[in-house]
Amino acid sequence: MDYSTEKKIDHDRSNSDISNAVDEALLEPPIDDSLHRGLKARQISMIALGGAVGTGLIIGSGTALRRGGPLGLFLGYSFVGFVCYLVMVALGEMASFLPHKKGFAGYATRFVDPALGFALGWNYLIKYLIVTPNNVNAAGVVVQYWTQKVHIAVWMVIFILFIFLVNLLGVRVFGELEFWFSSIKVVALIGLLLMGIIIDLGGNPKHDRIGFRYWRAPNGPMGTYLKSQVHDGHLAIFLGFWATLTNALFAYIGTELIGVTVGEAENPRKNIPIAIRRTFFRILVFYVGGVFVISLVVPSTDDSLFLATKSKTGAAASPFVVATTLVGIKVLNHIINAAILIFVMSAANSDLYIGSRTLYGLAVEGKAPAIFKRVNRLGVPYPALIVCTLFCGLVFLNVSSSSAKVFTWFVNLVSTAGALTWMCIAFCHIRFMKALKAHGLTREDLPYKAPFQPWGSWFALIATGIITLFKGFDTFIPFTVDTFITSYIIIPTFFVLWLGYKLYYKTRLIPAKEVDLVTGMRQIDEEEEKFIAAQEALGPRTTLQKFWDSLPMFKTLTSTFVLVTVLAFFLSPPTDRRQVLAVETPEGAGALVRRSIGSNELRNLTPFLMLDHFHVSRGAGFPDHPHRGQATVTYMIEGSSDHEDSAGHRGTIKAGGVQWMCAGKGIIHAEMPVHTPGAPDPRGLQLWVDLPKKRDNH
Repeated sequence: MDYSTEKKIDHDRSNSDISNAVDEALLEPPIDDSLHRGLKARQISMIALGGAVGTGLIIGSGTALRRGGPLGLFLGYSFVGFVCYLVMVALGEMASFLPHKKGFAGYATRFVDPALGFALGWNYLIKYLIVTPNNVNAAGVVVQYWTQKVHIAVWMVIFILFIFLVNLLGVRVFGELEFWFSSIKVVALIGLLLMGIIIDLGGNPKHDRIGFRYWRAPNGPMGTYLKSQVHDGHLAIFLGFWATLTNALFAYIGTELIGVTVGEAENPRKNIPIAIRRTFFRILVFYVGGVFVISLVVPSTDDSLFLATKSKTGAAASPFVVATTLVGIKVLNHIINAAILIFVMSAANSDLYIGSRTLYGLAVEGKAPAIFKRVNRLGVPYPALIVCTLFCGLVFLNVSSSSAKVFTWFVNLVSTAGALTWMCIAFCHIRFMKALKAHGLTREDLPYKAPFQPWGSWFALIATGIITLFKGFDTFIPFTVDTFITSYIIIPTFFVLWLGYKLYYKTRLIPAKEVDLVTGMRQIDEEEEKFIAAQEALGPRTTLQKFWDSLPMFKTLTSTFVLVTVLAFFLSPPTDRRQVLAVETPEGAGALVRRSIGSNELRNLTPFLMLDHFHVSRGAGFPDHPHRGQATVTYMIEGSSDHEDSAGHRGTIKAGGVQWMCAGKGIIHAEMPVHTPGAPDPRGLQLWVDLPKKRDNH
């Protein structure tokens, strides 16, 4: 938006009676004391593509299949997927126009009413204070598929520390790690979809072509949920379909996280619309395509599917693992289990990130204690991060209740809070469109224009409201206290927050003409201009150069992983670790060799593996050459060496070069170190290994 338009809107706003306190809340925080815009375009796009895919699709879809049947599952996820898409494009239109650092609550405060911003912000924070331990809980369930010898509380502590450290290292580390996590999730999901299709078409150990067999009775096409209680087949079919909507709502919740990342995104007005457009393909391929494949390869009557009434733990509850088990695939279930572990840990990682940024945004607006708007030099709101991490302690409910029961409680709480968030986003967008019209602007001038509007936001608002209102119907058949409370407690909490703030501060619905479309815009524009100028200064960038630019952070993550692995090795208790001998001995004609072998006794035994680190000083000969029946691989660290054998092969190994030598019949090797004036002495590594006694000499 140019400054001429800004002045026009500012003139209209001069007659407003909005309080100064609200105007101050709309300002962006100082650059040095705020979040850093460190999320790159590729990270934003990949996070949007695979960031929030977690337990809802991978584990929770089993419950939906059992209750709604294959067709009910497909229709339920398709319908909620369409609603989710309408919410996302509405969010994308607002976020690309005003990519501020205050999250959804900031849009509610600016376009609707500060009281709604307060209630929405705290509702969204409550959601992520719950959903983070929910995904940590799911990670523990997944690990218990392999072993239950280690107490589940131990796994919880490890997972919580991991996501805390990743978030503490700053948005660049978080963005890079989440980029690779999301990449793995995308590849794994595509692999799971292909696997399901192959199994369905007969590419399984039983050579059984399943086709649409599970869409026919007694497994389908629709489920009959609570039939024994309602005693009506048609009503049971409808209740089964409605139950899939609740599960689908939980699966899609979190897709809106892209709206939180706008405050830390580089060039958000360009990158956010790209990410929003990719959301459509994510919904269509991963969610709708995923449940369709599940409905083909898993019968809805299978007892292995995850249900709240069962205490079964493990990723065996995932429909994808059930599919491999049914057709007799032995190893693939462990690979899928590992992929699911990455899914839920990635989701927990991003959940903790969003929770801390939401609390930070509330503090910036003055709706939470000021201590939570503090950031460190990396731009991490560390007080908010610490508080959100402490709430991960809710996961220890597993100690007294089953993982399945806790999972159900969290699903109810999260889906209700998420549904209220979607409704608020849709309503904010409705008010945003009215404000644009009141100020004489058209949606054609926006960086991103959402499709299906204005009716799309109204449809999303009404549809989500109906699903939320009746989502806990099964708690009455029969009445269950804990599931009823967890299904609906968030709704009165939201209205208490909204009404309390409204009565205390005497706020009102902001008239469309008085909606502030300017404050904070200049700083966002200046940040965008600085970024574009910095990119232009680099000149045209090829694909290879862009990839090279991304390597420093990847190298940092790799080095950190190696360091942690080495520390874990040395800090772990000794088990069957053999002693390694490493001594410096004169070899050849004066070459100094640091030789590592199993022990002195092993030197003359076969087979053996030996590593030499050699240093050939001036006037010294090369280290030992391979004897018959042995082979060496030489790597030159610095300097160079000539080599020649009696068969006429010759050459030079330079720094960074590798040479393979094999002592065969009647062949003599000779190596000559090269000492060039001013060049370093030849130094390198030489790996020795026995050759098989019987081998093919072709």
